[in-house]
Amino acid sequence: MGRRPATSRFLVRRLTTVLSTFALLLTGLQILPVAVPGLASPAGATVTGDPTNALAESADGIGCISDKTCLVVGGAPGGGFQATAAEVIEVANGAPGTVHKVTSVSGFDAISCAGQVGCEATGFAKTGDLAIAIAASGVAGKKVTLPSLFTAISCYGPSLACEAVATEGRSVSVVSTKAGAVGAVHTSSVTAPSGALDSGSISCWSATSCEVGVTYSTGQAFLGFVLPISAGVPGAVTKVSSTYGVTGIACPAAAQCTVTGNSVSGTAMVAPMNGSHLGTVHVVAQATELNDVSCSSFALCTAVGSTQGAKNPKGKSIVVPVSRGVPGAGSVISAAAVLSRVASASGGFYEAIGQVSFGLNSGNDVVVSK
Repeated sequence: MGRRPATSRFLVRRLTTVLSTFALLLTGLQILPVAVPGLASPAGATVTGDPTNALAESADGIGCISDKTCLVVGGAPGGGFQATAAEVIEVANGAPGTVHKVTSVSGFDAISCAGQVGCEATGFAKTGDLAIAIAASGVAGKKVTLPSLFTAISCYGPSLACEAVATEGRSVSVVSTKAGAVGAVHTSSVTAPSGALDSGSISCWSATSCEVGVTYSTGQAFLGFVLPISAGVPGAVTKVSSTYGVTGIACPAAAQCTVTGNSVSGTAMVAPMNGSHLGTVHVVAQATELNDVSCSSFALCTAVGSTQGAKNPKGKSIVVPVSRGVPGAGSVISAAAVLSRVASASGGFYEAIGQVSFGLNSGNDVVVSK
């Protein structure tokens, strides 16, 4: 299944799954010492619990500020539209640390970081949608009103130049954000049969160049579309697949993008992409959905998703290494339902967030380290 259309705040903030309350985190560096009973691990990994319940009740985005530390954003326990504070949580080597409360924000939709330069996030409050500057320390700064719900963001470089994406109906909107300041909104439209866009993905490889990928659902099929962003202005929308929507996109350099996608029939794919040209589509046999991909280089990427499907209704999470758009053997995590977001840093370090559906109390967060 693909990402839900932007018709409900909570459907947009979470990827396609009926499981929706807590977080998983994966890292590539450290084996943590405490195993959680009932959870099987990928080869060479240990699954550990979060006894302090430090991770947000709903972990909605992740961005890395170094090759050892990422920031997770989400709603505070007991939160929702009426909440008066959300959370930013530092996660170092897979272990949750300091929790930063962000007042006057009810929840987050996405975050992207440019290393120690800092991060930008999108979120919402009682008063409407927001862009929020977040320092590498995890402390929130300036908050600026956005005109609508922007569910994806990508930031680049020392200037922390960011682009955020919103989808509604057949329209894809892009806005530039920087240090809590927001530029003009530019909109492009998808030409397609009756249907609607799901949430989009975006990846920037320079301060002015990005690529957006989206899924368009007709009710009978998922269609994949991409469009370039140049200096905050979207270019022509191109259909790249009549079978797979684009659920994730990662472009560490120009003409070196990797995309993930899902089909209505419950298959998932990975493919390289150069501009608007989709390369060879590789179906990942174990996966029924791949929700995101992140790359530290074109040769070193990680895709995440689930094996949940009609033949396996309880499902399991899956992590798939990808090199130059070609997937390797996936690692399946027993008793974990789905992974929804992943962030990378230099040296192949990555962490991902997702949800667990059985074998654990729904309030329990989980960390997977490898």
